[in-house]
Amino acid sequence: MKARGASQRGFTLIELLLAAFIIAGLAAATGSAISQSLRAQSSSRARQEAMSRASAAAELIARDVQNVIRDGDLYDALLRITDGGTDRYPSDELLLFASASRPARSYADQNEGGVYEVQVRLRPPEFAALSGTRTEAPPGNVLWRRLDPIPDEVVDGGGVAFAVADGIAALSIEGFDGESWYPSWDSDRDGYPHAVRITVTALARAGTGRTREAVARKVVAIDRVPIPFVTVEAADSSDENGEGSE
Repeated sequence: MKARGASQRGFTLIELLLAAFIIAGLAAATGSAISQSLRAQSSSRARQEAMSRASAAAELIARDVQNVIRDGDLYDALLRITDGGTDRYPSDELLLFASASRPARSYADQNEGGVYEVQVRLRPPEFAALSGTRTEAPPGNVLWRRLDPIPDEVVDGGGVAFAVADGIAALSIEGFDGESWYPSWDSDRDGYPHAVRITVTALARAGTGRTREAVARKVVAIDRVPIPFVTVEAADSSDENGEGSE
């Protein structure tokens, strides 16, 4: 007589295949979630790095604009904005006479005055590599700053130039006359602007073949803008001529 009991039953082939498919699907979903999390982390880190570069560059230029020399004689003052680049990626230049808290040269035995020629511009990363600044540069251009402790007739040359920020994709500088913003400015022709707007776009790598972009903007008001002496003299002369004609 056979003993009665629950008969043991094994897994069928279909059940094994179904279980394998479920495990494979769960593994793929887990791997995809981890991959997306790592990519998001890399993207966030790259965006933060790009913002740090853009903010540092914009802050440096804004500090130079804040220290611009204000003088009624425009011969002793200068603020010049040169428009360059494209609409998508502008590459403007700024040249001005400004005061600086740190000397241009590190030699302690050379005295420097309180007025400097200050110039900022973008250059390709290859230029920085040839100068020994970096062996491998991030995407974008390099922001260079030039200081000349002796302003002279050659205002766009001389002094000491050094790279201050890399990974800069675009640099836009505009002057404000109280009504509109202008992409170019020359204090010899236009006088002092009421404000200067600096927009810096920086890049950072977020993985193979991917970059992230960040934009920093600073607006510097140039308060207490002096009236040029020539304008005052011309106005006085016209008043005298008008009174004499009466």
